[in-house]
Amino acid sequence: MSHWTEDNVTPLHVQRSCLTEGFISMEKIVPSLVFITHGQVHWGLGVALAVGNALGAWAGSNLAINKGDQWIKAFLFVAVIVMAAKLLGMF
Repeated sequence: MSHWTEDNVTPLHVQRSCLTEGFISMEKIVPSLVFITHGQVHWGLGVALAVGNALGAWAGSNLAINKGDQWIKAFLFVAVIVMAAKLLGMF
């Protein structure tokens, strides 16, 4: 499987990507509407999670661009070890 470059991305690749994003969006919108109409959404937590997600994406992408992927790999490794330790009851 080859890597994607500007030279080998065709309109068909773009069309498939757009269709995929459309289906993924529908998979998120429809269940969200169901939960909203049944009053099962805690808006405060949802906003906090959305802000945290946006900040994490921004920080991660900037770190990857400015420091390289080795920093991301090291951070991910540490995060996985800490989560595994917590799940195993080590703290």
